[in-house]
Amino acid sequence: FWFRFLGVDTLDTVADIEKRALLAYASDFGIIGTALLPHGETWYQGNIYVVSLDHSIWFYGDFAVDDWFLYETVCPSAGDSRAVIQGKIFSQKSGLVAVVTQEALIRERRK
Repeated sequence: FWFRFLGVDTLDTVADIEKRALLAYASDFGIIGTALLPHGETWYQGNIYVVSLDHSIWFYGDFAVDDWFLYETVCPSAGDSRAVIQGKIFSQKSGLVAVVTQEALIRERRK
């Protein structure tokens, strides 16, 4: 999916650490949903319990915070209530800017 940050300044006024903090924060949105897609489920439905067990991000190169970003995600492994999801974040202008890996606990909520 594509995303961008609204209400942020241009590259000249935002420090590198702030840009990376924004991208790290955004990298957690939607990534677990990738593991639920084959099952036709979303965590918004309320019958699925999801918890991030760990989340890692590696940054590559510089990027402008006012750019558009493409977040490509895949789930190479899911089973026994756990999933590993991997993502790549591309800047429209700069190419690959980050790689993300997240492990999640996914369970059906009991009534």
